[in-house]
Amino acid sequence: SLPVTIINNQYMYEWVNKCYGSAHGKKPSDIIGKTVADIWGWEVFGKYIKSNLDMCFQGREVRREAWMDFSAFGHRYCETVYSPYGFDDTGMYWAIVVTYDMTERSLIKEELEAYQEDLARLVDERSKELLRKNEELKVSEEKYRNIFENAVEGIFQTTLEGRLLSANPALAQMFGCESPEELIHSVSDIGTQIYLNPDRRIDLMEILKREGVAHNFEFEAKRRDGTSKWASINARIIKDPKDRMLYIEGTMEDITDRKKMEKALLESEERDRTAIENSNDGVVITLFNEHLYVNRRYVEMFGYESPEELIGKPLSATVHPDDLDRVTNLSRRRQLGETIQSSYEFKARR
Repeated sequence: SLPVTIINNQYMYEWVNKCYGSAHGKKPSDIIGKTVADIWGWEVFGKYIKSNLDMCFQGREVRREAWMDFSAFGHRYCETVYSPYGFDDTGMYWAIVVTYDMTERSLIKEELEAYQEDLARLVDERSKELLRKNEELKVSEEKYRNIFENAVEGIFQTTLEGRLLSANPALAQMFGCESPEELIHSVSDIGTQIYLNPDRRIDLMEILKREGVAHNFEFEAKRRDGTSKWASINARIIKDPKDRMLYIEGTMEDITDRKKMEKALLESEERDRTAIENSNDGVVITLFNEHLYVNRRYVEMFGYESPEELIGKPLSATVHPDDLDRVTNLSRRRQLGETIQSSYEFKARR
């Protein structure tokens, strides 16, 4: 999950999630009520953090990337987003601060999914409180509208029958529309107009009705211009207090580039495998003293009928006893990462 916290205009923590506490080697209760300077130190607070918070307290969203030192997570390159929310009649703002670990970008998708789960929980908890306070409700609406409008993933709500109720700009752009309104008005049946294969919409509904949620559900989608894209959905069914299904809400991500890469990788692996299988040289993969893979030529060289006769057998199946110790030692040293000769001769046995 992502480190998330809420800071008031006195630079004091009002709420932090478990991940934020873990990053500093503390429990959330050890941080709430303390100032940012108490946690980061006055030098870091004054030099890197205070100016960002001040801009946020003035109603501006601030994004900063920098190397940060966490007591538990270590030295990480992060993007920190300071999002303001406040009361219109007082002009007072708080800052919702979310930190994204950019050190290993391949983990962003997992972090985003964890963030969405954490955010959904936070929304639920905050919504119950905001219902009791009208002015806090205004703050909540503004905060969620910013998230909805500026999210990089498509966000949607649909009826159970397949009609769009709401969509954000990212979703409209994904399907070639200039605005969410244009997308909503142009789609009356998601199953036939959005899904390249309408049966996949049926598959999604079966999962949602059975489990209540669907994670990483992939399908081919149709754009307005007739082209297709691969998409991945995370969705859930919203129910009323009597457990009656009301509508579906979720996020959609364009995974076309990832699918192309997967296809290219599979094709590349197939070409490599074909080249190795048909090579005039014997090819073998070993793990210490065991054959893991052999190609057709290797099998022929040593007088066997099929690869299965060699796979799992020790090197002694193909190396003469006179050279077995030397070859075994070279193989062991190479697999331990030592730099040794790249080629050598040995006496073999068929």
